[in-house]
Amino acid sequence: MKKRVLSAMPSQTFAEGALDAAQQTGKLSYDGYKKVWSDEFNGDSLNRADWNVETHEKGWVNNELQEYVDSAENIQVKDGKLIINPVKKVTDGDTDSTKEAASYTSGRVSTQNKQTFIYGRFECRAKVPKGHGYLPAFTLS
Repeated sequence: MKKRVLSAMPSQTFAEGALDAAQQTGKLSYDGYKKVWSDEFNGDSLNRADWNVETHEKGWVNNELQEYVDSAENIQVKDGKLIINPVKKVTDGDTDSTKEAASYTSGRVSTQNKQTFIYGRFECRAKVPKGHGYLPAFTLS
């Protein structure tokens, strides 16, 4: 009988068809796995021992309009959720123009050099809004 290896977990194997069934039902077994790290976002601030807040000027990558900042307005922990909230700020145009100018800020976090894993099962619950362009808050729980 041919066996399949669950991606990123070489010691965990499933009999032929078992992974397909799990993909159809949306339920995989946790048998053979040991939790080594998680963040349930308890408390009222980001755990800086586990997470980096990255700052970058606008246009840093992909010519994005937002600047990544370390701000409580953009990065919040509330009710067991990490909320990354883009913020649009409108200012008056220059003195020669009546146009409004807009700037955008957002948050960016990573676990680089704080939590590193090569193999394993990685899970995330996320609520990502539909649409293109300026988006409302991104929530990770």
